[in-house]
Amino acid sequence: MKSRIRSKKKKGNDYYYIVTSVRTGPNKQPREKILEYIGPLEKVLERALDEYTKRTDPSPPDSSQVNSLEQLPKKWSFKCYTHGSVMALYWLAEYVGLESIMDQCFPPKTIKGFARSHILVLEIIHRADSPGSMSDFSDWVKGTSLPYHLGNDYQQITPQDIWEAMDGIVDEQIRTAHDLLISRLLSLFEIDIKNLHLDYTNFYTWISSHNLHCTICFRGHNKQKRDDLRQFSLATITCPELQVPLIWDLYEGNKNDKSEFADFVLQVNAFIQRIKLQPKDITVTFDGGSNSKENFSILEFHFICAHSLEGMKELYDIDLDKYTMIELENGSSRLAYRIDNLEFSGVVGTGILTFSQELFNGEKAELDKAKDKFIEHFKEVPERLNNSHASFQVKLKKAYNDYVKTLDEVTAYNMAVQKEKEEYETSGKKKKGRQKTEKEIPVWNPVSVMRRLIENECFAARKSLAEFINIQVVMNKDGSFSASYTIDTEKEKAYIRKYFGKKLTCTSHIDWETNRILNVYVDQECVERLFRTSKRPEHFAVRPQYHWTDDKIKVHVYECMTALTLAETLCMLLNKKAYSFSKETLMNKLSGIRDGWVFYNKKELPRVLENMDDSTVELWKTILALFGKEDNFPEA
Repeated sequence: MKSRIRSKKKKGNDYYYIVTSVRTGPNKQPREKILEYIGPLEKVLERALDEYTKRTDPSPPDSSQVNSLEQLPKKWSFKCYTHGSVMALYWLAEYVGLESIMDQCFPPKTIKGFARSHILVLEIIHRADSPGSMSDFSDWVKGTSLPYHLGNDYQQITPQDIWEAMDGIVDEQIRTAHDLLISRLLSLFEIDIKNLHLDYTNFYTWISSHNLHCTICFRGHNKQKRDDLRQFSLATITCPELQVPLIWDLYEGNKNDKSEFADFVLQVNAFIQRIKLQPKDITVTFDGGSNSKENFSILEFHFICAHSLEGMKELYDIDLDKYTMIELENGSSRLAYRIDNLEFSGVVGTGILTFSQELFNGEKAELDKAKDKFIEHFKEVPERLNNSHASFQVKLKKAYNDYVKTLDEVTAYNMAVQKEKEEYETSGKKKKGRQKTEKEIPVWNPVSVMRRLIENECFAARKSLAEFINIQVVMNKDGSFSASYTIDTEKEKAYIRKYFGKKLTCTSHIDWETNRILNVYVDQECVERLFRTSKRPEHFAVRPQYHWTDDKIKVHVYECMTALTLAETLCMLLNKKAYSFSKETLMNKLSGIRDGWVFYNKKELPRVLENMDDSTVELWKTILALFGKEDNFPEA
């Protein structure tokens, strides 16, 4: 088996691997398999040569003369491993007692000498550091410093072992384990949670349509445009103070938000009781997709939500001149108009109309696009208007046939009414009940019918174009039709000013000030950031997931949500030390901290960390101090 050096570029840096070619799969297709991770060549060479330049026998070459791996003396060798991200997360898992929580909630099980909880913690770190399948676990853990520092041979853990560690864990146990972890964090940070934010997302899978073992994955509207695949959905609540999945629920991929909201509210109420707060002290923010009279009627807590203006179109008549500018805590501002005692979805509360320039620009761009399509489409209309085989003439003929049929029916009906009336007049009897009256004779107007046919086709994509675009149709002397259109720019401006950029926010808080309501509502971005993070491939990603049974999917999502929770907790601990990293930035920075070993004649020499810039050195020292590891690990 021949091996060779292969470089890969990650985050702008070259890293080196020893690889070989193997044939796998049913078709024995050749692919590269990583045998060993070497690391960034220049940094490791520089470190090795600088640290041991005083040694003789043999004397190491001058670093300026070493330009490639082949020029490194054969008696010198080195290895380096992913260190910063994996060890920081493992220490944090110890700090919050994650394994003991799992031992308390999950049935006890030992696999190859490892506790179930220990294997699951490693898989959680795997999801946070470099999401991959269970079959990737062995190669991933081999490239980290976890086996050395924890003194275990994790390469013996197979995908079957991870599958066995996930087996036998049910919904209630998962919910209890997550609740205990959240309770630990709330006490650790002394956070007073009062504003919660709810949202929904979904994750597509590769589960076969013929797989009957999975009852939660169905086709539905997918937010990543993969409606062709089966998916599962996720409802999550978080808060700005602790941006972790405080509560989450996995549910069927074809279940709509309104139905899930009614079920999820029960979990929210239970959560409020667990954190020992009164429902009236809690405010939950959510989007308009959850709104219904039934859902609002079961709420015990306060709410702030987006609400459709359908059914309340009179609110569009409130001119922008009546709006006032509201300054928000995030540095932005927006025009707002407050409406007290507003009735919406069976509730009487406070409504706030807001105007967003960004929303206005987006809606205006969509209108311009629709108008351009109309203009382009209308160019074909005159050519097709008098073509007997084109749709306009075919539909006109059908409309005429329908008219003739209706005319016959109305004529027959009127004759029957007239005959009945004459019979009663002749007999002198008075008819009981309501008297029938003759129907109006329909009139055939080919011009108006043709105009309606053109409008139906040209305004199909956006009917609101009819507000300011007028289509004129004329019948010529020879019976042919001519069509044209005009755009009333004044009506267009009035339409845009009336409808665009406006959004309605409703709340049960009738005593809150307008800026307070809007400040809480805009904080909903925290749950949207959480979902974006869960779909990025570098860290924390829920996908890829290759499980195909309900129980395994739920444990998999539990691992991913816990990975997000650990990373956010680490960010909060560092925030107290004057660092302000996002989860992704922190993981990227820590991934660059690598642990290395240099060998001379197969004898291991003192371990070193790769060279780091000053800011990374200070960050690493801070993390070591957080977990009391200053004396156990070398500095860069």
